[in-house]
Amino acid sequence: MNKSLQRLIAQWQQSPSDTPVQAARSNAGLFGRTNPLMHLLVGTMSACQSGNNLAAVRETAVRDAQNALEPFEAPLKIIEVIAALAPLLGLLGTVMGMMEAFSAMAATEGRANASQLSGGIYEALATTAAGLVVAIPFAALAAWIEFRLRRIHKTINSALVSVFNVIPAEEVTTAPEPANAEPKTTEAPFKEQAHASTDFDSNPRLAHAAG
Repeated sequence: MNKSLQRLIAQWQQSPSDTPVQAARSNAGLFGRTNPLMHLLVGTMSACQSGNNLAAVRETAVRDAQNALEPFEAPLKIIEVIAALAPLLGLLGTVMGMMEAFSAMAATEGRANASQLSGGIYEALATTAAGLVVAIPFAALAAWIEFRLRRIHKTINSALVSVFNVIPAEEVTTAPEPANAEPKTTEAPFKEQAHASTDFDSNPRLAHAAG
């Protein structure tokens, strides 16, 4: 999280209603304006300042946060598939090479010399090495990307918690009740909304660690 976002969250925690949300985005610079977290925080803060229903704002923030991480998930899945298939392709080449070696031995009725067996053995070892050369860096890259995604996930979740924890009870709006409805206290509904989770750990993709 860059300094502009940290200042924006600090201002929001001090006075949510007086925080210049839109001005913070326009003054953030090119990198800040293209930052998905900036758009997420500005949209969430603007909705809270507008007096929208807090539960709906929470659901929208969680959905937008998940959508912001989706573009990184497809390349990660491709890298993981390559890392998983490369050793299998190497194993396939190993089996084919050994089949060639034993085929040469069978053709000579067990009297094959080293030159006749070396071709199949070389093919087996070469394909195994090629599979490992491809799989090892791709597996390391997939683990690093998975770690970075979890760091981004944690940063987004922490930022949303910092925003919603300073929402006063007066800003929570509810739908109008019928005239003949029984009177209800405002404490219970707000307590449920106050404890509504802004965490999106239920994302099955992020729950799958590299290990």
